[in-house]
Amino acid sequence: MNFADIDMKKEFENYNRLAPVKTANIKGCEFAYRYYKNPNPEVNVTLLVLAGGTGLADGMFAMAKSFMDKYSLIAFNYPMAFKDNEATADAIYELIKYLKAENVYLWGQSYGGLQVTPPQCKFISGSISCKMCTIWKQACLFQPRLSLQHG
Repeated sequence: MNFADIDMKKEFENYNRLAPVKTANIKGCEFAYRYYKNPNPEVNVTLLVLAGGTGLADGMFAMAKSFMDKYSLIAFNYPMAFKDNEATADAIYELIKYLKAENVYLWGQSYGGLQVTPPQCKFISGSISCKMCTIWKQACLFQPRLSLQHG
């Protein structure tokens, strides 16, 4: 299919239907997120979308939607209620616990790498990164337990 033939408005409407925005009270703040739990009982991997730049995960919806046939997905636009990257990373960890998501892999780019600091590494099974970075003195080294393949 030619990219010019894709109706992005319809594609986003479909994504929004599959993973509607929900909210949870995390650390006393409203945290808006999307969670798509793959209905296939054999799917045991959850991708956590960590957007770069603006922090708007909805801008990555077309790619995120393409992973939904094989994985569960957590996505959100970065909440502004948390004071810094460490507080945001703590809130992300609390959201993952709230959703009872397991076998979580970071899927991030650029700024997304700043959102997970060493204390939060305990909830990460691995990462898929694109120009991911960290400013922390002790960077998390992710050791994926499985190779994720798409396509």
